[in-house]
Amino acid sequence: MGLFKTSPAETFHKATHALHRQQWKKAFPLLRKSAEEGYSPAQFQYAALLEQGTGIEQNIEEAILWYEKAALQNHQKAMMALARLLQQHPDVFGNTAKAYMWYQRALDAAEDGSSEDENQKAIRKDMEAIHDIAMKERGSLTDQAHAAYAAEEYEKAFRLFAEGARIGSENCQMNCGIMLAKGQGTERDWETALYWLELAAKGGMTYAHYICGEIYKDGLGTTPDSEKAFCHYLQAAYWGHADSQYQCGRMLHKMEGMPLQLTAFSYDAAAQKWLEMAAAQGQKDASLLLAEIAEDLEMDSSIEEQYQKGMSVYQAGDPDEALRLLERPRNALYFPALSACVKIHLEQNDLLDAIQTRQQAFGEAKYVKNSPYEEDWEEIERLLAPYQNRFCDEIL
Repeated sequence: MGLFKTSPAETFHKATHALHRQQWKKAFPLLRKSAEEGYSPAQFQYAALLEQGTGIEQNIEEAILWYEKAALQNHQKAMMALARLLQQHPDVFGNTAKAYMWYQRALDAAEDGSSEDENQKAIRKDMEAIHDIAMKERGSLTDQAHAAYAAEEYEKAFRLFAEGARIGSENCQMNCGIMLAKGQGTERDWETALYWLELAAKGGMTYAHYICGEIYKDGLGTTPDSEKAFCHYLQAAYWGHADSQYQCGRMLHKMEGMPLQLTAFSYDAAAQKWLEMAAAQGQKDASLLLAEIAEDLEMDSSIEEQYQKGMSVYQAGDPDEALRLLERPRNALYFPALSACVKIHLEQNDLLDAIQTRQQAFGEAKYVKNSPYEEDWEEIERLLAPYQNRFCDEIL
């Protein structure tokens, strides 16, 4: 008969019960066990007892360690306690900057759209008191890291960027992520790279948004996600990043990863705008794609003319010549031509060709939703609706 494993929450409950009875020898092993199993309330409680020296020898360094473990799991009280303790021990370089970062994260966690309460006001006051020192520490560490990188001391640079990242420097977070992605000065780690890059992007680092877009677009160490890629590119594009503007234009043109439901013509207009902005900054791929789009527009114009010729011949009473003239627009998946061909084939009792023309249109049908061509697709479906039961027989 197997034994049931006690969950960290249950272990913590037993520990708190023993703490209330001041049964220290029983409580601390249980509390430590729950904390080591990753239960944030246990981590916070264990850190608090270590800080206070209640029933156990006081150990500030270890208290900071356990507060941070809980804080990293978004335990708000742990964030506050950690920030306060770091502020009280500024003797270690970087502690003030790290305290400032945790105050900021505690403030972010406390904000829920309601009016600011006394706790939030107190956090802001503490942040103001250490702001200048924190920024100086961040700046010093960032400068040291960049100097090491410039000297090609990559291991040292990575260590300094990582240290700066942990105390809230967005610049260090971005560069730490880039070095992890390259495997420069450290082992390549896409997951951790993306963590730091997204944190830097959230902090307003434009280039971090671009790199996140590249990671999601190509699925580097993660599942490819064109929608996330587009959202990151878009943020960087708004801040004038040329490569991101190109990617926005390219994805809009191909309708990849679109979180918004736009018409095909709205996509084209937006694509044109971003590509022109990128090309104006000398982005060569954007210039090339703009030239391709211009050629496509010229081709579309000639296809429209061919379609009109075919329809004129059809109306003059020559359906076979009309089908010949409509072949090029049909193969270009021009929906008015596809609709006309289906109609002519049905009039000639050629159901198989009508179905095959409909199959040509089917693969592209999702792209004409909300566009002027949507009516042509609906007309194709309407014309063939009476023959639905014969589709399989005709195809077989």
